[in-house]
Amino acid sequence: FMHIWQEIPSKSKIDKGGIIGVADITGITRDMNSPWFFGPIGLIIENAKPLPFYPCQGALGFFNVDYPDGMYV
Repeated sequence: FMHIWQEIPSKSKIDKGGIIGVADITGITRDMNSPWFFGPIGLIIENAKPLPFYPCQGALGFFNVDYPDGMYV
């Protein structure tokens, strides 16, 4: 049995308050066999991909983000 150890960085060294990826919302569901679904309605996402960390103040609901030129293609 092999143990793999990776040190977890301290809270002060973790980027917080920003965008880390993008995905397409392709539908909604009221039932899904997934441990991540806890209803009553879930979003179905596809084409998820990481982005470089971009500091951004959040908001309730969906909102537009003005990315620097060339960051999000």
